[in-house]
Formats: sequence, structure tokens, C-alpha cells
Amino acid sequence: MLWSAITWMNARPSSINLTPSVQRGPTLQANLGPARATFDDSTAEDAQLERLAALGAHSAGLAHELKNAFVPVKTMVQILREQHPKDELCDLVNRELVRIDSLLNQMLRLTSPSPARHHPLSVHEVLAYSLRLLQPQLAAKGITIKTAWNAAPDQVNGSEHQMQQVIMNLVLNALEAMEQGGTLTVSTEHRPLNDDPSASPALAIQIGDTGCGMPPWVLSKLFSPFFTTKAGGTGLGLHLTRRIIEDHQGVISAESTLGIGTVFAILLPRIEAQVCRE
Repeated sequence: MLWSAITWMNARPSSINLTPSVQRGPTLQANLGPARATFDDSTAEDAQLERLAALGAHSAGLAHELKNAFVPVKTMVQILREQHPKDELCDLVNRELVRIDSLLNQMLRLTSPSPARHHPLSVHEVLAYSLRLLQPQLAAKGITIKTAWNAAPDQVNGSEHQMQQVIMNLVLNALEAMEQGGTLTVSTEHRPLNDDPSASPALAIQIGDTGCGMPPWVLSKLFSPFFTTKAGGTGLGLHLTRRIIEDHQGVISAESTLGIGTVFAILLPRIEAQVCRE
């Protein structure tokens, strides 16, 4: 995630070649134009990488403090589970604490990253669990949920926590886009991983809303780091979402129409049905 940008920044050549022809008058201005554009682009790129590096350092320190404060919370939840072993709510809270703990560990490993552990998982289970967690927020806004699980088998290799992070981020974006209620559609199907019909089969996830939609200029910048149209937004949610999908050897895209809504599509390499690890 953030560490890949930091590594790239340290390894990237620092020199910029600006060699316009030395001529006088209007011709000199014309020759300087491309050089000035290249310099401006490089300056903006350097500034973005510096922000990513600073964010990485800050995140690691913040994660350390949060992890310390997290210890007594986990202890109290464990006590509650022992006192109420059949309480479904306690199990749900504990599962989310495990996910948060995993996210904090990822932040602490920014300086020495290691790839997430991938194993066979059920996409439908991740989708159903994520929608269940967000059901209260969706219901409060009067949003109807429609699901269609058409991908069977639904097995992919991946990190359950990271895939849940992706799904929840996309669903929360859809929720924010439907201020006056609407319909959230979540579906799966099998399709080729690319335009070649003979390519390996992929599992497709589609998450669509009937919200306000986005203009083309927003859509073109949607996955760029620090780009946001939300007041107080970080501009990192969809960028990290794309990074996670790419780490899973998949692709993500979006289509949107103003006044009609937005659909995100994820394609992941499918594997043959196996027994998922708990």
C-alpha cells in the first residue's frame, strides 16, 4: 500500500532533463512549453509522494498508540464472551476486533512490509457478512438491498479481512451517494478475467447504487490518491481499495451516470471449489 509509493520515491531518479532549443522570440516560448509541463508534472508527483511518505510515518506511530489502547478492550470482550458463550453479538464484536487488530498490525509493518496471507475464501460469505454489519445504517436511510449470488463456486484466493475492507468501503460510498434512500444491488457472476473469451474464468462482484452519480471528470480521477469530493475526506479509500484488488491479481472499474447511479465491478481470479479455512 503506502510503502510501495515510499520505496518508489527513494529509488526514482531525481534528475529532470530540460533541454529546450536556445532561440529568441516566440519560438523560445514554444520550445519551453513541453519542458515546463514536464517540470510541473514532476513537481506535483514529488509533492504527492512526500505526502504519502509523511502519512506512512504518521500512521505507524498512530497505530502503535492505538494498539496499546486496544489491549484492555480485547481483554474485556474476551471476558464477556466467556460469561456469555452463546451470545451472537459478542461473537460479532470479537470478529470485528480481530479485523481491527489485523489492520493495526498492517500499519505497524509500513517500514518492513510483508504480503497479506491469502487462502481460499468464500466471496458470498464475505459479502453477506459485510452487508449484515452495515444493515442498520442502510435501513436508517431507507435503502433497499437486492442481492443475486450467481457465482457458484464462489471461491477465490485472498485475505478475508482485506476483502471485507473493500466491500465495506464500496457499500459505504454507495450509502453516502443515496441521501434520499434508494436501492443497493450486490451481485456475483462468472465471466472471463479479460476480453479474451478463452482466458481463465473470473469471479465478478458488482456493487451498484441509485444515487446521484458522478460526472466523467470525477470518474477519471476516482482511484487517484488524495482525490476527494467529500468535505473532510482523505481521498485514500478508493485508492487503497484498488491496491487491495490488484494485490489479489484482480481489477476494479466503475461506471456512473449523473442522476442515475454508480456501479463498481471487481474481477478476481476464481479457483476450484475447496473447503475454506476457518
